[in-house]
Amino acid sequence: MKLSTLTDLLVTTYICFDLMARASAPQPVFTPEQEAKIGEIAAEYLVTHPEVLVAVSQKLQEQQEARQQLQFAVRVMDNQAALLNDADTPAFGPENAKVAVIEFFDYQCIHCSSVAPELEKIMKTHLDVRYLFKEWPIFDGRWEASLQAAPQG
Repeated sequence: MKLSTLTDLLVTTYICFDLMARASAPQPVFTPEQEAKIGEIAAEYLVTHPEVLVAVSQKLQEQQEARQQLQFAVRVMDNQAALLNDADTPAFGPENAKVAVIEFFDYQCIHCSSVAPELEKIMKTHLDVRYLFKEWPIFDGRWEASLQAAPQG
């Protein structure tokens, strides 16, 4: 009889736990038929209002760009000491400045060239900032002069 009582207890316990697990499991909010109808309505709405897809796509792109910018910022912060304290990097301004501007440039980059006069104006008006100039020959695969202009370390 003892074995039977133990078996009954185990079976009862199993049934109770199984019922509790099923009761606590998330129950579907909609029936499969309702889900299918919702899908049809949503698809029809998106077809008649494609601007919603454009807005969603733009929002997704903004979020991805923000994540990428955050990743860039984290990488810069991880390498902050190396970026700011490289003896081979040309610099202008006080070494103990609270703000540092690092310009990564390529001698063959037209955008870098167009920014240079503007940066020079800023440098003349903000003397309390340290400016560092990192040669980054990103066009070396296209123009050999890009790599030749940047001294090799």
